[in-house]
Amino acid sequence: MKGYNKILWIDGFSAAIAGTLTLILHQFLVTIYGLPKSIILLIAIVNLIYAIYALFLAQNKTRSLLAVTTLVMGNSLWAICCMLIVKTHFTDMTNIGLLVIIAESIYVTGLAFFEWKWRHKLTKHLT
Repeated sequence: MKGYNKILWIDGFSAAIAGTLTLILHQFLVTIYGLPKSIILLIAIVNLIYAIYALFLAQNKTRSLLAVTTLVMGNSLWAICCMLIVKTHFTDMTNIGLLVIIAESIYVTGLAFFEWKWRHKLTKHLT
């Protein structure tokens, strides 16, 4: 597997792990992050839906440019959503919550950057 193809697996598995752990630990994270339960559950659900899509693309032998661009746009939109969560809930969030949500925004921005950079390589037929 070429190095650039690993980005989709990394993206998918990291979203699946984050979503699953957030869902399992949501009551605990409400306190740790200082966010409402509805926001914690939203974060879990978005990560799990995103994981399904990213892993679907990762295992496909062919991918369209539109499919990869959709993935990039999803990461970019989620980065913005994370920062909106911080902006909206800043006064209630704990330092740990701020750190984790800002880190997630930076992480998905990095994924979007590399997926966009390698979009044409990611859409070539894989053997």
